[in-house]
Amino acid sequence: HGLSTSNLAEHTITAIAAHPSDVAVPTLKQLIAPEQPRQTRENAVFWMMQNHAVNSADAVRALMFEDKDHRLRKHAVFSFAQARLSSSHSDLVHVGTTDTNAEVRSDAWFWLANTGSARAEAAILNAIHKEPSAKVRENAVFALSQLPSSRATDALIAVVETRTYGKHVRKQAMFWLAQSEDDRAFHYLEKILSQASSR
Repeated sequence: HGLSTSNLAEHTITAIAAHPSDVAVPTLKQLIAPEQPRQTRENAVFWMMQNHAVNSADAVRALMFEDKDHRLRKHAVFSFAQARLSSSHSDLVHVGTTDTNAEVRSDAWFWLANTGSARAEAAILNAIHKEPSAKVRENAVFALSQLPSSRATDALIAVVETRTYGKHVRKQAMFWLAQSEDDRAFHYLEKILSQASSR
C-alpha cells in the first residue's frame, strides 16, 4: 500500500525535524508559512516544538499570537505547551487573555494548567474573573481541575468560596471537586453538606 499524500508529507516533515537545528529549522519555518496547507503547517509546528523548541520558539510564538487561522493558533498553543520553555507561562497567559477566539483562549488555560506552572492557579483564577465568555470561564474552571491533585483542590475550593465568581462558575468548581480523587476534596464537600443540613 502506498502512502497517502498527507501521510507522505507528515513522514517527510518528521524526517526533516530529525536533523540538527541549523539544517531543520529554516526548512520547517518555510513549511509554517501562510500559503502552506494547514495540515503541513500543523505538523511543522508540532515537530519544531518537539525537536527544536529553543530555536523555533520565536517563529511559533509569532504564529500562536498572530496567525489568522484560529485552528492553527490552537494547535500552536498545544505544541508550545508541550515544549515547557521558560517563557511558556507568560506566552500561554498572553494567548488566554488576548486571543479573539474563545476556543483558543480555553485551550491556553487548559495547557497552562497541564504545564504545572507554579503560577498557573493565579493566572487562571484571574482569567475567570475577567473573561467575558461563559464557556471560556467554564473551561477555565475545568483547567483548574487538571492541576496536580492538591493544587487543583485548593484552587477549586477557592472558586467555590469566592462569591464574586458567580453561581454557575462556583457550581462548576463543585462538580470538578466531586470528580477529584483527593481526600481533601471529599472532606470539603462533606463539610458543605453537613453545614447545609444543619441550617
